[in-house]
Order: sequence, then C-alpha cells, then structure tokens
Amino acid sequence: MAEWQKILISALAGLFTGLVAEPLRTLLQQTLVKRRISALLIDEILENSFHVVFAMKLSKGRPPLDPPSVLVLSRERYEHIRDRERSTLYLIKGYKGIDNFFKAMQEFSGKPLPLSPMDEYNLLIQFDSMKYDAEHGNLTRQFKNRLVGGKETRLLEAASMFNEFPPELPELEEGHVAP
Repeated sequence: MAEWQKILISALAGLFTGLVAEPLRTLLQQTLVKRRISALLIDEILENSFHVVFAMKLSKGRPPLDPPSVLVLSRERYEHIRDRERSTLYLIKGYKGIDNFFKAMQEFSGKPLPLSPMDEYNLLIQFDSMKYDAEHGNLTRQFKNRLVGGKETRLLEAASMFNEFPPELPELEEGHVAP
C-alpha cells in the first residue's frame, strides 16, 4: 500500500470520528445524564408523596401538637441538580412542570400540621398534576413508567384519595405509646 493511501485512510478515519462519532458520543452521554437526573427527580417526588400522605394521615382530625409538628418536604436532589446540571435539566421534557412542582414543595415545606383543608387540596393538586403530566406525555417515558405504571404509583394514588383516610386516629392517653 502506498504511503499516500495510508495517509488518506488515516485522514478519513479522523474525519469520520470528528463528524459522526463525536456528536453521537455527546448525544449518548447527554441521554444517560438525563436518565440519571430523571431517576433522581422521580425518587424525590415519590419520597415527598410518601411524606405528604403519611403526615396527612397521622394528623387528620387531631389538634395541633405543642410544640408544633411541621411538614418536611425534600428538595435537596432537585437543588443539587439545578446547581450542577442546569443545562441538562433544561433539556428534560416537561422541565417547567417539574420546576413548578419543586417550587410548590418549597412553599409547603415547614407548614404546621395538621394542614388546613385548602393546603391539603393545593398540595395534592401538585402531585395530581405531576401524575397527569406523566400520563399524557408531558414528561419523559421514564416519569410515566415510574409515576403511573410502577409499583410506587400507589403513593400518588393514595395522595389523591386523601378524603378516604380514617377521619380520626385513636387518641393516646398520656404516657402510652402507640402500638
């Protein structure tokens, strides 16, 4: 093989790598990062839905505690992603709805328990909106699979059916511990 043919093959290989393979590598990396970010956000949404359902169920029909208990909702993962991976976060389908959801979580976090009926309603609307967006394709398929079709769905369904909670939990006498 002549020297010029070796140089031509080498140049064509470099051209292929630069024009085709590099953009594919970048696209693949970005897709993997978006999946990882989506998984973290979904986990945080599900964790918050559990906290909301649990807090509402335990405080329903009970007087406020002294010292008051507050609703604790997490935004750590979302804030970390927003600070470190902002450009990729913007590329996730339904980013604006996700951002609005976590802004609402910030608003409701720290509210004293029991929540007012209006706060319960407004908070649960946020979870129902996420579920609606996932069902109707406004979020990625990963959100749909985990929020609508996965085993964790029960948490979001439970959150939307808060009126079915027992109206009152048994009162504990002083000095007694719950079973």
